[in-house]
Amino acid sequence: MKRTVALAALALLVLAGPVRAKDKVVFAFGSESLIFLPWYVAEAKGYFKEQGIAPELVVMKGGPLAMTATLAGDADILGSGVELNIATHEKGRKITAIAALVTQLTHRIVAQEEVSKRTGVTEASPPAERLKALKGLKIGITGAGSSTDRFTRFLVQSGGYDPDRDVTIIPLGESAPILAAFQQKRIDAFFFSSPTSERAILEMKGFTLINLAKGEFEPLRDFLYNVLSATPEWLAKNGDKAVRVIRAVSKGLDLIHARPEEAKQAGLKYFPKVDMKIFDAAFEQALPSYPKTLHIARRGLEVNYMFVKASEGRDIKVPIEMLYSNEYVDKALAK
Repeated sequence: MKRTVALAALALLVLAGPVRAKDKVVFAFGSESLIFLPWYVAEAKGYFKEQGIAPELVVMKGGPLAMTATLAGDADILGSGVELNIATHEKGRKITAIAALVTQLTHRIVAQEEVSKRTGVTEASPPAERLKALKGLKIGITGAGSSTDRFTRFLVQSGGYDPDRDVTIIPLGESAPILAAFQQKRIDAFFFSSPTSERAILEMKGFTLINLAKGEFEPLRDFLYNVLSATPEWLAKNGDKAVRVIRAVSKGLDLIHARPEEAKQAGLKYFPKVDMKIFDAAFEQALPSYPKTLHIARRGLEVNYMFVKASEGRDIKVPIEMLYSNEYVDKALAK
């Protein structure tokens, strides 16, 4: 009853098939995004079923709500950004990352073609020149203090500029108002992920000014971006479920690398309204961000800590070892 009431009260969208209660695992994601593609592929191809897991996916309005549901026990496994896990630990709560889904930022700065004409900078220009081209631009983000705001400011600073003086950062909300502002040329550029960036490029003559998914910006290379996580209490009681979940998701990840076209078709189930041309471009953009294995590398967490230090001027006090465990991946992949 508690779970049913909590989920209904939060107006969640549940995507689920028939379940067997003893093997059911409830997943809470903060959005529908290609960052969850290994999970989507595992579900669509029946890999969870092979492992005796009946997945129930709950899509919530943002990562913080998904985290709240997981901490409350209304969801079992969370799909979220590492930044949210760190913030949770800093508040005195515990959440353990158990698998790496995306190990490179998938965002990019898309700019108007006039920026390229004016500065002479193209997608093929050296990264340092593209960072210099940010000066004077009006750049759209989702909201003040959001990750899009923080990463935009970090990139501007990396170009040698002051984000409060040398550019104009404009909070616009989600993808629709950002695209509208870009189409109407009320902004020169924006920082966002797929498929919003692909729409601006394919439909509005935008071009990629800075592409973080390719790892071309060294300070943010290998940034551990998205993970599967669970509470220590749930893992203590459901370690075998966690292993089977990871085994299924790992098989989905393997398919992405071995047969990407087949994986792409499987993932389409979760994006029925997206134009195929845009989805193809978004998929190609996302491919470099998927790791070869679900193992969590310490380096990815260290880059997160470095980013907080550089963007906020503070040190994270939480020991990195408290944030993650590869125990379940090791057991899942053991021969």
